[in-house]
Amino acid sequence: MKSIYQPNQADHARSAWFFSPSSPQRNRSRRVWAAPILFLCCALIFLAGCGPEQNSAGNGDPAEQTLEIARTYATSGDIETARRQLGELDVANGNQWLVYVAESAVAENSDPATTQALVQLAHDLGLESAELAEYARGNGEPEAAAVVQANQAVDITPPAALVPTATAMEEAAVAGVTEATAADATVADASAAEAVAADNTDAVTETAAITETAAITETAALPEPTQSPTPASAPAVRATLSMNVRNGPGVEYGIVGALNGGEELVVTGKSPDGAWWQVELPDGVSGWVYGQLVEAIGSMDSVAVAANIPPAPQPTATVPPAEPEPATPPPAEAEPAPPAADPAGTPHFTLVSRRLWSKEENGGCRGQHLLRIIVTDANGIRLNGVALQGIYIGEVLVTGDQGKGDGVIEYDLHGSGEGFFVLRNDDGRDVTSDRAEGFTTRSLDIPKDLLIQTGYCSDSADCDVFYSSFGCQGHHSYEAIFQRNY
Repeated sequence: MKSIYQPNQADHARSAWFFSPSSPQRNRSRRVWAAPILFLCCALIFLAGCGPEQNSAGNGDPAEQTLEIARTYATSGDIETARRQLGELDVANGNQWLVYVAESAVAENSDPATTQALVQLAHDLGLESAELAEYARGNGEPEAAAVVQANQAVDITPPAALVPTATAMEEAAVAGVTEATAADATVADASAAEAVAADNTDAVTETAAITETAAITETAALPEPTQSPTPASAPAVRATLSMNVRNGPGVEYGIVGALNGGEELVVTGKSPDGAWWQVELPDGVSGWVYGQLVEAIGSMDSVAVAANIPPAPQPTATVPPAEPEPATPPPAEAEPAPPAADPAGTPHFTLVSRRLWSKEENGGCRGQHLLRIIVTDANGIRLNGVALQGIYIGEVLVTGDQGKGDGVIEYDLHGSGEGFFVLRNDDGRDVTSDRAEGFTTRSLDIPKDLLIQTGYCSDSADCDVFYSSFGCQGHHSYEAIFQRNY
């Protein structure tokens, strides 16, 4: 017979004791479980309140986002998209932030292409600052674009801003590819595919201003490709920025035209090393563009080596002048001052000397851009309290007031520079005065013989290289001396 359990009196007593509201054991059990549950709830609420802040503009670095916006704009030219993207940055003021990032890039002088893109975007948005204006003048921006628009890629010759700009970029890009090729040559046991990949990576790293050029660099590194069927559309290239078109595959060839950023040309051939593309200009003229400065459109496998490559021009020997003029004329050779005048008459101030500081004296190509003027009497004693006025901007400076020394004024030069004449004598009388002007900081505007004398280049050929790389980018200084006629 099946046994059925029947609770006895002791069982009922234990149940009543445990479940009774007044049971001490039950109260202790509730407290034991309630404390961990309460702690867990508080912890979850705390974590929810201290979680990562949500940012509608994204969690990216605003500086990196700004660099990417500028690079994209340099390629697309879409100013409205760039304006909108700047407005979406997680910063208080997108325009002020852009100017700050651009000024930082100019000061660090790290990536010229990115710096150029930042400055160009700021300029196109109407944002200016002293640092950006100085960079633009020293680097031929935006004058280069204006030259291209005005001349429509024809008859552009030095010292126009476009030619040195494009030449400098071509030479910099050629140097980058040469260094990358030399680095790859040291990996003797690497496979052909690994060598091509390293070549592409180095070329892109060396020329950060150029994007999507891996295919072009690969063409330069590999043997001649096997001809493949002609694609439906002819191969072409698109200029990524303003650039020169030359009559041969090299920077030593003459210029036959120029391209604006975004212009496209049909490719008709390539150089034996695959680094230059032969293109056809709209007027039918054949020219060459450097592959690192353009974007390939379509497959380039069918492009053959051009058969009509002109021979490279031979450099012309330059004979330096037999007796170059000294950078600082001695006082004996300086233009004599007018005859001594009666101190009671109208004072006259003569410009007795002017000179360009040497490269060493200026602190190198990243040194100063300064004009220092000294004012003396007929005996060479420096005069304080003489007022000089700027020729172009009209600013008045008084000798001795700046704390630069007795009889001295100093002025911070930019671009085409500033000039001065003496406005008032140290006793307050009006005067007559020569004009001291032409103190440019643009290296392209300074004659070669003067650059050679002051140590900025060694000979004419070296000065050509100096010009093509923007020279000292606005860093030159001068000194001039005015002498009173009594």
